[in-house]
Amino acid sequence: MKPFETTGFEGSQSSEYPPKENETLLHSIVNNIPGAIYRCTYQGNWKIAFISKGIEQISGYPVSHFLHHPITRFKILVHPEDQEIAQQTVEEALLSQQPYIVDYRIIKADGTMGWVREIGQGICDRQGNLCGLEGSRLKNLCHSIKNQDIIGVLFV
Repeated sequence: MKPFETTGFEGSQSSEYPPKENETLLHSIVNNIPGAIYRCTYQGNWKIAFISKGIEQISGYPVSHFLHHPITRFKILVHPEDQEIAQQTVEEALLSQQPYIVDYRIIKADGTMGWVREIGQGICDRQGNLCGLEGSRLKNLCHSIKNQDIIGVLFV
């Protein structure tokens, strides 16, 4: 499989559905995930090639704020106190060619703070060169962190 190519879609022979039905099915699946799915490409600089509508609920910004722009628009959402650990976690995972999971705070469009869990991995070409990232950002982590903190304080 070529990088950035998905088998079973775009009219490939392996698809059991016509291309338009596949596109509709994929769109439905992606938009029903409670979070944002993204893909970034690397061609000298990082750019967001795809991001699902879930980013609007998570960040308060429309998809157009991120799509086809440098990844810095994605990164500036990360709370300043969490930027270093988030970037370090991703970089270490990419160097070791492992998936990453990182929890951090974001600053939303309205100025409020929220927690997200980002899960992703690097995408490499056939020669093993890093050419992109795929991942998801999930929201509402804040409630579970607060509950864990409270349980920890009450039962320690």
